[in-house]
Amino acid sequence: MRTKSGLENGKEAEQDTTLHLQEQKHQEELRLTLRKETDYALAIEQVKGKQNENIRFKAEELEGKYKRELRLRKQSESALDKERKELEEMKQQLETCKTEQENLRS
Repeated sequence: MRTKSGLENGKEAEQDTTLHLQEQKHQEELRLTLRKETDYALAIEQVKGKQNENIRFKAEELEGKYKRELRLRKQSESALDKERKELEEMKQQLETCKTEQENLRS
């Protein structure tokens, strides 16, 4: 049986070290890739969260505006109804006055 020489043992050790270093480099590249993908996914979630927050804020803003407009509309309709009633009363008074005036003339 032939034993390995010191040179062969050294080459094998060097190859083992090279393979080990390549494996470590590959694992580090995988970790970096995973970290980048994770950071990217988190950034997307943050953007989506901001978009949802902005949409929710806009919806609340529009709902508030709608409620203010509705309140103003109801106030306007109420004021208009009041003016219509006053106008109707004035018309009736005018008719009454015309009738009385005609009665006085005859």
